[in-house]
Amino acid sequence: LRPDLMISKASTDVDGDALDPLDVLHYTILVANDGPLASAAASSVVLTDLLPADLLLVGGSVTTSQGTVTSEAPVTVDIGTIAEAAVVTVEFDATVDELATDGLLLENQATVGETCFVDRISDSADEADNDGVELGNDTADPVDDDTTKDSVTVAPGISLAKAADVELARVGDPVTYTYTVENTGNVNLRNVEVTDDKCAPVTQTDNGNGNANLEPEEIWTYTCDYTVVLADRPGPLVNNATVDAETVHSDPVSDTASASVDLAAIALTKVGDPNPVADGAAVTYTFTATNAGGVLLENVDLSDSDATCDADLAFLGGDADSDGRLDVGENWTWDLSLIH
Repeated sequence: LRPDLMISKASTDVDGDALDPLDVLHYTILVANDGPLASAAASSVVLTDLLPADLLLVGGSVTTSQGTVTSEAPVTVDIGTIAEAAVVTVEFDATVDELATDGLLLENQATVGETCFVDRISDSADEADNDGVELGNDTADPVDDDTTKDSVTVAPGISLAKAADVELARVGDPVTYTYTVENTGNVNLRNVEVTDDKCAPVTQTDNGNGNANLEPEEIWTYTCDYTVVLADRPGPLVNNATVDAETVHSDPVSDTASASVDLAAIALTKVGDPNPVADGAAVTYTFTATNAGGVLLENVDLSDSDATCDADLAFLGGDADSDGRLDVGENWTWDLSLIH
């Protein structure tokens, strides 16, 4: 009569997606006294599990369907006696280290000791983990003691969106830009900085949960105030922003975004002929209105303090398409004849 223990170990990523740094793995270990030679109870059974360096046990997460948890470092469970054909379940959670690198293979295995027989090590519950490497259970069966394997994926990413609070502005008008930064990857980002090629300083207005890390799916916002200047004409006013950040491994990530604001502007010149003019002589003033901005202008109206009435101002032309609107780059002219 003898016991025959069989141990399997399964792992599950709690969030169900690719295994990321800071994800939690849930381990389930089944210790069964149901091997082909099992014909008696197993006594003084103890399970131990030493986690690899890149896995951190979630404190208080170790549970067992039988026996007592005696340690968490390493995980140690005093199971006691397992009757023939009985199964004991041990479970716990472990967090992937934030410093885990892309492609890191986390291999884990539990060991079960019993009074009279050689210790046995766990076999992965996932057949995909079978590697054909014999680790000590049964030399005739190289797939009965495979480590439980999980591969870490590190995929940093960041996005930047930029918007202006107006669509149309003039020289001297204020424009407020809003920048939205999101962590689109699966690892924390730090040293986040937003810069703008026309506007400074860019000021953070919201940093999500308040800590120094831009965490996956977290959004931070920034603003910057700008005043339109003459050099921005004719428009549109386009400026570009960049966000830079880095992972815990100092790997850089960045993104760019731009915003466009149309500018409205008009220029007027007045030229007298002849110049100079003698007292009592006739003089003709020519007025030229130019659309110096980036959008068409409507309801253009010219007035002059020297004109007795608007009818004195004679429109000479310039409305090339006869649409009654001062198009971008178009010049309209009037004249006014007076006695000096």
